[in-house]
Amino acid sequence: MTAETLWWTWCFAGISQFLLAVIFRAVAARIGWLIFGTATTAMVHSTTAAPSQPVAAGVTVLWWVALSLPALRRSWRKRRIIADAPGLFPR
Repeated sequence: MTAETLWWTWCFAGISQFLLAVIFRAVAARIGWLIFGTATTAMVHSTTAAPSQPVAAGVTVLWWVALSLPALRRSWRKRRIIADAPGLFPR
């Protein structure tokens, strides 16, 4: 497997997890998105030259957090729970 193939596989995995998290609100995609961001930051940190590792990791985290806002947002629909409790309210 070439480095270019790995790069495009990584890009496809990130884009697909992002889109699944944004469009379908899939829990597995959200968890995958969190793992993807952590792994990406670790890779950036490990491959950057020693003096600028914290800066490169920080910039990566800032971009990832900005992209995570739509991916991890809550649903605005209010959920209603209707419970039938016939013994609580006597007539």
